[in-house]
Parts: sequence; structure tokens; C-alpha cells
Amino acid sequence: MFETLFTYPGVVRRHREGPLAAERAAYLIKLADNGMARGTILRLSSYCLCIAIALQRWPPDRCLDEAEVELLAEFASDVRQDAASVVWLLRAAMLGTSRAG
Repeated sequence: MFETLFTYPGVVRRHREGPLAAERAAYLIKLADNGMARGTILRLSSYCLCIAIALQRWPPDRCLDEAEVELLAEFASDVRQDAASVVWLLRAAMLGTSRAG
């Protein structure tokens, strides 16, 4: 999937070798199969890679409570949010500073 989306070998490699590559590729294929525009898929592919990298760095002993998961899901589902904003929220949650309120 990444080979069909990206032109530059370095970008293809970054996506192919990044965390959760198979899962991200399957998600992007599903979006394409559902008729999503290529530009939107390109944006979401970068977004997903950023989130996967943030999750890879997640401390194994740090679990989110239900309110934190709901907050992250709500924030991430807002299409106006960019990947950097969601990664910032994940980092705040990682440090235990994110609370729904």
C-alpha cells in the first residue's frame, strides 16, 4: 500500500518500516476500497505513522483509565486535529497529566 501512495523511496521506507506497518497498511487499504480521496489517505497515513510512533514509545507500565481513553478518542476523531496535536495529548496522558473534565 505504501508503495502506491508515496513516490520517494525514503518516505516509502519510513512508512513500511515504521511501527504497526501491517495494521496501518490494512487500514489505508480499507479507506481506499471505500472510495476515500487519495489526498485524504495521504494525510491519514502520515497521521497514523505519527500515532504509531508515539504508541511505540508508550511506557509499558502506564495504563490509561476509561476517561483518558474517551478523551483521546474524542480528540483524535476530530478531523481538524493534526497528528502533532494528538501526539502531544498522548504524551500528556503518558505523563499522567491528561484528565477528562
